[in-house]
Amino acid sequence: MAAHFSGLPVPEGRSAFNDVHELRAGEILSIDAAGARSRHLAVPATAMDDYSDTTGSVDAFRELFDQAVADRLPSLGPAAIMLSGGMDSGPAAESAARQLRKHGESLHPVSWRLPDFPEADESHWIRILCRHLRLKPQWIDPQHLPFGQLDGSMVSPDWPSFNAFRHLVNACYREAAESGCSVILNGNAGDNLYMPLHLLYRGYALDGDWRLIRRDLAHIFGRGGLRALASHPPIRHLLGRFRPRRGKSRMPEWLLPSVRPDWHLAQEGQPGFDEHSLPEYAAQLLGPRMTGGRCHEQYFAGLHGIERRDPFQDENVVGFMLGAPASMSVRDGRTKWIIREATRGRLPDEFRLKQRTGLLNSYFLAGVRANREALARLLFEESPGWQHWVRPEFVRGVLAEPVGRHGFVLPRCVGYALWARHWGL
Repeated sequence: MAAHFSGLPVPEGRSAFNDVHELRAGEILSIDAAGARSRHLAVPATAMDDYSDTTGSVDAFRELFDQAVADRLPSLGPAAIMLSGGMDSGPAAESAARQLRKHGESLHPVSWRLPDFPEADESHWIRILCRHLRLKPQWIDPQHLPFGQLDGSMVSPDWPSFNAFRHLVNACYREAAESGCSVILNGNAGDNLYMPLHLLYRGYALDGDWRLIRRDLAHIFGRGGLRALASHPPIRHLLGRFRPRRGKSRMPEWLLPSVRPDWHLAQEGQPGFDEHSLPEYAAQLLGPRMTGGRCHEQYFAGLHGIERRDPFQDENVVGFMLGAPASMSVRDGRTKWIIREATRGRLPDEFRLKQRTGLLNSYFLAGVRANREALARLLFEESPGWQHWVRPEFVRGVLAEPVGRHGFVLPRCVGYALWARHWGL
């Protein structure tokens, strides 16, 4: 629970119940007449020995990604995909549509429209992509704002996590199932595949790519001068490594002092990948961030009679990125560089080269503001058990004005409240 409320990955093997353990990433459980036993898969091997040929590396990645998509398509019948305007579901849609057509089957893209929140709405980009792929999108028009539905259907009995956009995601599952699909593809794991921006210069340096560091510095300076350089995540991260450390890491301010021992245990319980030159990146590819939440998500997809599959959650693709230089992730200011290159000629450049869109912050905040009274009633009257971990006054402040990183605390408290109410806790 300390991990849950502080935003840490759940320590491997733990669950929300005493004496009930979860399978760890890469662990296989075998059950037969002799009993139950488990074993670990080996860490995925890197797919290539030499990445120096950039064109060859892009071709190899394209082949691996196509195979990952193929492995997640149903053996018979059509498939659906939760389509956004980004460089995760877009490439997956292109690959899936092309491969399904070879077998006389079709791909059904489902997505939502948010015309009242222009910065969150990606329907423009989805239309561009669907026209290019000769697909007809199936649109979800939300029936209410985030937090507008606060009942047991919004959480899994297994874990107290709450997705403020659950009503939209579940509507996509329902629409896909009603279209006759047994599988829905999703690119949610795509962000975890690439080198995080704050580690970029460390990655470049380990690869000996000093020229790319100079080019990136020039690119950032050209966009925003010294102020942009000072706030650039790779620079801030490197400066932070030279800053003297003052004891242990600081606990999030919203946690109660009594949680401190459990919070430290949760930190220490994270898996280590010290054999990799960048352990933090290896943990991102192989640890709970890549595995945990998507396993729990199957509960909601299953309620609608459909199976959710993610092509980015693939051992061969992960193995490729595990050994790839940092320049395959970010180059010349362009994130997700390798998949943008791998889809050259497959996706329209207008889509392939665009910046990130579809940030849902405004939609989230509108939901909080519209449902403040219902949220306060749930959290402070009906199910206040979360207050064993989180400062009540902090959550009252978030309800009053949910800005910045503090806003993420609210869904965690709501998830715990609904989960505890389900179990009568």
